[in-house]
Amino acid sequence: MLFRSGARYATEAARAVVALARATGLRRLWADVWGWNRPSLRVLAKLGFVEHSRAEVEGRGLNLTLVLDVAAPRGDGAVAPAATGD
Repeated sequence: MLFRSGARYATEAARAVVALARATGLRRLWADVWGWNRPSLRVLAKLGFVEHSRAEVEGRGLNLTLVLDVAAPRGDGAVAPAATGD
C-alpha cells in the first residue's frame, strides 16, 4: 500500500515546506482548508498555524484560512503562532 492514513507523510511534508519558507526568508505561510478536513487541520495545528478567518461557502461548507509566522521559531523546533492583525 502506497498511502495509509496516519502515516505522518503530510506532517513531514508540511514541516519541509515550513523549513524551506524559513530558509528563504518568507515571513508567513497561509493555508486554506475546508472545515470538514480534520486530518489537514491537525497537521496545520501541529505546526503552529492559527485561524485567521473563516467563510461559509454555499454548497461547499466552511472554509478556514490559517496563518503561520515562520520567522518566529519555538524551542521545540516548531514555530510560534502569528498574530492575526495583519
